[in-house]
Amino acid sequence: MLRPQAGELDGRQRFFWRDRDGFTGHAGSDRGVFAHFYFDRAGRSGYIVLMNRTPDAGSERAMEAIVLRIRKDFPR
Repeated sequence: MLRPQAGELDGRQRFFWRDRDGFTGHAGSDRGVFAHFYFDRAGRSGYIVLMNRTPDAGSERAMEAIVLRIRKDFPR
Protein backbone atom coordinates (compact mmCIF):
# COMPACT_ATOMS: atom_id res chain seq x y z
CA MET A 1 0.00 0.00 0.00
CA LEU A 2 2.90 2.37 0.53
CA ARG A 3 4.28 1.85 -2.97
CA PRO A 4 2.68 1.71 -6.43
CA GLN A 5 1.34 -1.74 -7.32
CA ALA A 6 1.21 -1.13 -11.07
CA GLY A 7 3.04 0.90 -13.68
CA GLU A 8 2.55 4.63 -14.00
CA LEU A 9 -0.73 5.78 -15.51
CA ASP A 10 -0.26 9.54 -15.60
CA GLY A 11 2.50 10.13 -13.06
CA ARG A 12 0.06 10.92 -10.23
CA GLN A 13 -2.62 8.26 -10.53
CA ARG A 14 -2.49 4.67 -9.31
CA PHE A 15 -5.73 3.09 -10.44
CA PHE A 16 -8.12 4.72 -7.98
CA TRP A 17 -5.37 6.24 -5.82
CA ARG A 18 -4.16 9.74 -6.63
CA ASP A 19 -1.23 11.84 -5.44
CA ARG A 20 -2.41 15.31 -4.51
CA ASP A 21 -0.84 18.08 -2.44
CA GLY A 22 1.65 15.69 -0.83
CA PHE A 23 -1.01 13.10 0.03
CA THR A 24 -1.95 9.83 -1.66
CA GLY A 25 -5.55 8.66 -1.56
CA HIS A 26 -8.98 8.69 -3.10
CA ALA A 27 -12.17 10.73 -3.02
CA GLY A 28 -15.50 9.65 -4.38
CA SER A 29 -19.21 9.48 -3.93
CA ASP A 30 -22.32 7.50 -4.62
CA ARG A 31 -25.95 8.06 -3.76
CA GLY A 32 -26.08 8.70 -0.02
CA VAL A 33 -22.34 8.76 0.69
CA PHE A 34 -19.37 11.05 0.09
CA ALA A 35 -15.86 9.90 1.10
CA HIS A 36 -12.44 11.47 1.10
CA PHE A 37 -9.38 9.62 2.38
CA TYR A 38 -5.74 10.50 1.96
CA PHE A 39 -2.51 9.67 3.73
CA ASP A 40 0.94 11.18 4.01
CA ARG A 41 3.27 8.42 2.84
CA ALA A 42 6.35 10.04 4.36
CA GLY A 43 4.71 10.70 7.73
CA ARG A 44 2.74 7.42 7.66
CA SER A 45 -0.45 9.08 8.86
CA GLY A 46 -3.63 10.23 7.19
CA TYR A 47 -7.24 11.23 7.47
CA ILE A 48 -10.68 9.94 6.44
CA VAL A 49 -13.82 12.03 6.03
CA LEU A 50 -17.15 10.25 5.50
CA MET A 51 -20.31 12.18 4.76
CA ASN A 52 -23.71 10.49 4.93
CA ARG A 53 -25.26 12.56 2.17
CA THR A 54 -25.82 12.39 -1.57
CA PRO A 55 -23.35 14.77 -3.27
CA ASP A 56 -24.69 18.13 -4.40
CA ALA A 57 -23.23 21.64 -4.58
CA GLY A 58 -23.70 22.18 -0.83
CA SER A 59 -22.13 18.91 0.25
CA GLU A 60 -19.23 19.41 -2.16
CA ARG A 61 -18.53 22.86 -0.66
CA ALA A 62 -18.77 21.40 2.85
CA MET A 63 -16.37 18.55 2.01
CA GLU A 64 -13.90 20.99 0.46
CA ALA A 65 -14.01 23.22 3.57
CA ILE A 66 -13.53 20.24 5.90
CA VAL A 67 -10.60 18.87 3.88
CA LEU A 68 -8.92 22.29 3.63
CA ARG A 69 -9.20 22.68 7.42
CA ILE A 70 -7.78 19.21 8.04
CA ARG A 71 -4.87 19.83 5.69
CA LYS A 72 -4.17 23.22 7.26
CA ASP A 73 -3.91 21.65 10.73
CA PHE A 74 -2.40 18.33 9.60
CA PRO A 75 0.81 17.55 11.51
CA ARG A 76 3.77 17.29 9.16
